[in-house]
Amino acid sequence: MRWAAVSPSASSAASFWARRSAGLVLGKAVGITAGTFLVTRFRGITIDKSLAWIDILGMSFIAGIGFTVSLLVGELSYDAASAASDHMKVGVIVGSIISATIGAAILTVRNRYYRAAGSAGAEAAESRQC
Repeated sequence: MRWAAVSPSASSAASFWARRSAGLVLGKAVGITAGTFLVTRFRGITIDKSLAWIDILGMSFIAGIGFTVSLLVGELSYDAASAASDHMKVGVIVGSIISATIGAAILTVRNRYYRAAGSAGAEAAESRQC
């Protein structure tokens, strides 16, 4: 059986790489967060009390920047000289950038929250010592 290379038409090129980007961004975020949630359903397994689920979600988006396996699978799936290969690479790179941006935004907000909570806790501890 001979495999034919899949090559999207020029009109569907944007859709082609947009689907790859969305799959990379959402797939890892949903998979890691859901996997962590399911593991914590076992008796005796919990996330640290200093973490919130939004922190787990932020880290799962950061995990979306790992694109080497996506590029490897894409190279094995499409002919290297085809337009589909180029669209796949753009989709993986764009997806990684989007994932990193979302993760950085979530974790930046959470970092501000933790710093504010830490400084408020330190001020309260200082006032109790006086």
